[in-house]
Amino acid sequence: MSLENAKVEEISLVIHKAKQKAISDTKEQNDVVSDVNRIGDNAKRKKRRRQPRIISIANQQNILTATPIVNQQNILTTTPIVNQQNVLAIDCEMVGIGINGRKSALARVSIVDFEGNVVMDTFVKPDQVVTDYRTFVSGVTKESLVDARDFKSVQNEVKDILYGKFVIGHSVFFDFQALKFTHPRRLTRDTSLYEGFINRCPLPHRTPSLKLLAAIILNERIQDGEHDSIEDAKTAMKLYRNVQQEWEEWINVHGVNAAYKNRRIGCFRCGSLEHVVKECPVIVRQQQKKSSKEKIARLVKSVCI
Repeated sequence: MSLENAKVEEISLVIHKAKQKAISDTKEQNDVVSDVNRIGDNAKRKKRRRQPRIISIANQQNILTATPIVNQQNILTTTPIVNQQNVLAIDCEMVGIGINGRKSALARVSIVDFEGNVVMDTFVKPDQVVTDYRTFVSGVTKESLVDARDFKSVQNEVKDILYGKFVIGHSVFFDFQALKFTHPRRLTRDTSLYEGFINRCPLPHRTPSLKLLAAIILNERIQDGEHDSIEDAKTAMKLYRNVQQEWEEWINVHGVNAAYKNRRIGCFRCGSLEHVVKECPVIVRQQQKKSSKEKIARLVKSVCI
């Protein structure tokens, strides 16, 4: 009887262990299933959270429409071919605003076509009070801005004229900065950055002035006294036409961004990125002092005689 009881206990123990193992296996399986379900639920929740953001961004950029974004934002998808009809030159004159006229504001815009004909020439009334007209270099006087147009209307007109065109200019970065909009680099030809011009200058590590390039490349004298934005725009166009084929071949080989690499853009006199050297307030004040001293010297000389 004791032997039979021992066998029964052994069998019951085996059955108990089997049950415990089955329960533990079931529990582990349930844990795995719950983990999988939890991961799936988290993924769904993340997807639901992200979806509204994607939709909102898409709505802001007009992605969820049949028309491509590039067409809605009027962005050119390909670079047009250079020809006489789609090449313009621009030059702007600035006046000084703020303390000592250190900041620049747009005061005049001039645009000419491939042949040098004037497409646009207008004075612009700055939004802020002019503290320095820089007449010595800009040619802008207080009387010039009396009936000048407001900035916004000029900005919109210039945008319409330059859209899709190749724009030639000297340190044209500052012109667009003053106009408060940008133009694609692939459609911009800056005569101050072209290596073919820079290598012919006596100081190739410095950005050449338009006056220097006109003297070296075109054998012409410009900017004797006050600057004229029409004359400067025509000069920039002449420089481009002089090397048009070589310049475009250089761009095809090196790319449009090559000219901007390792090239300092700004005023090398004071280091500012707000203006070029010809509009530097430091140089303007020095020139004004020099001219006033010369006037006094001539006056004293005339009195003594």
